[in-house]
Amino acid sequence: MASVNTISSKEYQNGVKIVSVSMVCASGSAAFTEVLLEERGKRLHSIDIVPDLVTGPTDDSDLLLTDSISGVNLIATNGVDAVDNATTNNILPDTVANIIKGSLTLAISNNAVVTAAVTIYLTFEHDF
Repeated sequence: MASVNTISSKEYQNGVKIVSVSMVCASGSAAFTEVLLEERGKRLHSIDIVPDLVTGPTDDSDLLLTDSISGVNLIATNGVDAVDNATTNNILPDTVANIIKGSLTLAISNNAVVTAAVTIYLTFEHDF
């Protein structure tokens, strides 16, 4: 059974969009399923990573956010060890100059906690 992912978003008048992705590993599993996001033409502003207080992921798990067209991980090394088991972290993209060209793949690696849960908030801006 795959992990359960829930995606919601809110767009504001100033061109800011916040996407919330709740990720929960399947029962008996420590693997997170990748999440596909469609945010073409926007820029990534920041990411907030909020672990579940009961079953947070392995401390210092890694976060990746890859553009399908360019193949670039938009957060590069900023995502290494960014997912904690009890601490909320805020990370910035590797560069704010990158306009998102393709679909984005959000992934967490190096988790060993069975049925771990985390919520990730991605803040995007329109390219005006």
